[in-house]
Amino acid sequence: MGSSDRSHIQFWWNSTVSTKRLQRFWSVYFDYCILFGIGLGLPYSVIFSIASSWFPHKRATVVGIISAGFGLGALVFIPIQTRIINPDNLHTVNGTFPREVIERVPKAFLVLGGIVLGLEVVATILLQQKPEAKSDDLSTES
Repeated sequence: MGSSDRSHIQFWWNSTVSTKRLQRFWSVYFDYCILFGIGLGLPYSVIFSIASSWFPHKRATVVGIISAGFGLGALVFIPIQTRIINPDNLHTVNGTFPREVIERVPKAFLVLGGIVLGLEVVATILLQQKPEAKSDDLSTES
């Protein structure tokens, strides 16, 4: 895996952490939705191709498991977000959440950015291209 294959870490992590500082809707939308989306989308082809190289006869199964893993990430992240942002399960008042809930949102982006960075570092270390099969050059010599 080359350094260009790891460039998505910068988009994904930076967009999550930098969203903490933003105040305007359009800047949050661009930063978190666009940059985060790029950072999340870039590794798909790399991950699929590397995993498929390890299991050439089970490519569809491998791609399905990886895709399910991305989707199942919400099962982990949503409870974490809820625990950080609204641990007391406060309800909206006149269509908006109380100030104490809103003030916890920036911290949530920082915590989630740290979690994402940790996961990305571990994944980058573990994700390795399948070694090429070694040919026996000595057996072909006469």
